[in-house]
Amino acid sequence: PVSTTYRLDHTDKRFVARVLSAWSVSKNLCIAALTIAWGVLASATSPRVSILTAGILLLGTPLLLLAVGCALVWCDYHWPLDVLASWCLTLTLLSGVAAAQVLARAAHRDAPGAAGSGGAPDEGLNCSSGSPG
Repeated sequence: PVSTTYRLDHTDKRFVARVLSAWSVSKNLCIAALTIAWGVLASATSPRVSILTAGILLLGTPLLLLAVGCALVWCDYHWPLDVLASWCLTLTLLSGVAAAQVLARAAHRDAPGAAGSGGAPDEGLNCSSGSPG
């Protein structure tokens, strides 16, 4: 929002509509292009390779965010504390998501009848036919 406000404040009033429509078109074009790229990659290789590639790129995202934050401070678009606060908030949110996933997996693993938990399966089911009895 701050970058958008800065950009719109420094854009000639005659071109504000063009800038806003260009941002909308660019966003939609990026979504479509990436969807096509992942589909082509999955078709050319396999869905597993496509997901692996996406995962590797996601792991590189923190480095990109670090570089963008430093560049915003360097170019005087943001105060250093704003960038530091956004990094801390992101780290906090991602840590919370990771902790929730770990807890959910641990709860699922420890549930009675879960595969690999050592618990006994439901006694009312006949495992060979899947029917009660």
